[in-house]
Amino acid sequence: MVRADRQGQHRTAFEKNKKRLLMTQNTCGICGMPIDKSLKPPDPMSPVVDHIVPISKGGHAQPTQIP
Repeated sequence: MVRADRQGQHRTAFEKNKKRLLMTQNTCGICGMPIDKSLKPPDPMSPVVDHIVPISKGGHAQPTQIP
């Protein structure tokens, strides 16, 4: 069984919101520090977008759910 956040409407909505957030936000939603968008994975300081409440725990892929 594939996780809900890996396919389907959750994944599509998450990718859309992630793209928008990375284009418009310049500060970390957790610590408030500036984001260095030039850093790419696997650098541990590269920007990451994640859910506040995991989909498996009832979260959803809305912009308010992603810091």
